[in-house]
Amino acid sequence: MTDAEKALALYDYLLTITDYPGSIGAHGTESYPEDSYKAYGLLRDGFSTCLAYSRLYAILLNESGIPAVTVGSDDMNHEWVMVCIDGEWYHCDPTWDDYLTEYGVTAYFEPNNDDYDHGAVSHRYFLKSDEEFQELEHTDWDTSYTVNPDRIFTAPGSGPSGKFDDKFFSDKNTDFLCFTAMSCINGNWYFCDIISNSVICTKIDGEPEYIALPDDSESIRYSFPDGNDLYVSTDRSIYRMDTVSDRFEKILEIPPSDNKNENEYTTFSEMSVRNDEMIITTADYIYNDDEDAEEIFTDTVFSTETYPMNEVRNMKAVAAEKEGPVSARRDSTEEKKPSGSEGIKKFSPDTPLLNQKTDDRAEQVRSSSIIYVIVGAIVLLIAAAGVIAALIINKHR
Repeated sequence: MTDAEKALALYDYLLTITDYPGSIGAHGTESYPEDSYKAYGLLRDGFSTCLAYSRLYAILLNESGIPAVTVGSDDMNHEWVMVCIDGEWYHCDPTWDDYLTEYGVTAYFEPNNDDYDHGAVSHRYFLKSDEEFQELEHTDWDTSYTVNPDRIFTAPGSGPSGKFDDKFFSDKNTDFLCFTAMSCINGNWYFCDIISNSVICTKIDGEPEYIALPDDSESIRYSFPDGNDLYVSTDRSIYRMDTVSDRFEKILEIPPSDNKNENEYTTFSEMSVRNDEMIITTADYIYNDDEDAEEIFTDTVFSTETYPMNEVRNMKAVAAEKEGPVSARRDSTEEKKPSGSEGIKKFSPDTPLLNQKTDDRAEQVRSSSIIYVIVGAIVLLIAAAGVIAALIINKHR
């Protein structure tokens, strides 16, 4: 891996095994335990303060041969990390990128009562310059001695702004919209793209390929790596994707709601893999059937299931595969997708983000395949006619 890839892999791993609680009560405690300010406490408990986030991330970077120090702001009462990539320093704030949205909703704009979002990761505060971090409301920072192996006494100045804007992981890259961890498997990076409703496969400097879900009526959510496999959740299912063959197997389906009210539907809200367990949170959303009511959404009922990963790895497909390929790769030469900002504007808590249709790429692939088959058949007919004609001429001779 390049240093930027190492920094990304460690960043996303850290954010998927931990949570930054919106309230202490979300974790059943009345106050932060003392160890919540230490890397050890974050690893033990799975939640912590910004001090533990920045300490653990800086330690992991330094142990991987990438210079990193923690920096802090007294004005903000906050701490984050500066990392040296290719000889230039950049800011990373893992705490603020461990996605916690306002108004009690998840990263997917769905009502949520647990105050934090399992497995959700953003990259808004990843590898940013001094100027970019000031624009992101970080002010008056200086070197912290929490993690400072090289004894740097003043915060280093950053490299130029925009250096990573063209990378697939950049929040400025409007080709993709991703709220989940980006996973490196066998040198390729995989992640869920909400705009195209696809799994993206790319090299850090390569052209992205879009891998379609078997059922394009399902809406993609989270993904987590496990060996050569990528586990992908949708609003209705959990898939296991073999990254060698790009084949999907549906291994879990969400159970239908017991409530027969047509105004209620059930969906996967969150999926994460931590401590060698898959954690799935489901949600029943209750809507008011009175069209004139001011409040459309009225209630949510949550339930959580935990599966050991050794059990998940051995799960068989819940249904026989359909005839033909179960996935399709699409390259970046096809019609450009709507930008991330345009995609965001379409959605609200009353219109679930992931139920939106965003493109017809799968249909384009199917249409192209039909054309190739027809052209191939015509070529074969012409060749066969030529062979027959040659045989007739030879016979007459």
